[in-house]
Amino acid sequence: MLSYVGLSVLGGQRGEGAPFVGAFAGRGGAALFLLVEPASPGSEEWCGEVVEFMGQSFQEWALSLTGGLLWAMRTVHRDLQGWNRRSLRSQQVGVGVSALAVRGGEAYLAQVGPALAWARLGGVVKEMRPRIPEATGPLGLCEDFYPSFSRHRLSGGDVFVLLFTSAAGLAPARKVQEALTVPETALALLEEAVRGWEAFGALLVRVGEEVVR
Repeated sequence: MLSYVGLSVLGGQRGEGAPFVGAFAGRGGAALFLLVEPASPGSEEWCGEVVEFMGQSFQEWALSLTGGLLWAMRTVHRDLQGWNRRSLRSQQVGVGVSALAVRGGEAYLAQVGPALAWARLGGVVKEMRPRIPEATGPLGLCEDFYPSFSRHRLSGGDVFVLLFTSAAGLAPARKVQEALTVPETALALLEEAVRGWEAFGALLVRVGEEVVR
């Protein structure tokens, strides 16, 4: 099975779910884990809606994992673009997305900037960001985009952490990555590091042995 725990901080107040993170069950035993990061002032209030829309879409779509993720992101992008065309520059909305879709022993991570993920896969810790120019711009604010996809074969005990890009500059960032061998410690380190921040999000996902059999 997959287990997860989330961290959302808004206005200095901590929560475990909305507005920045979400987890959803889909068809055929699939699961989706989302982190949405505000990319412009005032975008925080939109993040929860993006999480819910992508989660509900995931539960309904009959597309492949990658096709469904691309469709949902493009819909969000068009909707935010429509809002931005009708709004003042000071009200422009943009978001980054890290979306981890899992089915059986296979996972796809789709990222559109700003986006950051850390993972321990097969005992190796790595950092993952958008790898192509088309994925670096925020949804809603860039002209067009294509997500950066990475495919992962899963092993029991693998761990993913989706998180705000602001975490990359934290002094304990390396300690957090090293602590992925004990996932609860990793999230506790992050929570302590961002205490008092106005906004922050993180979602930790752990892979159980039975998922990959």
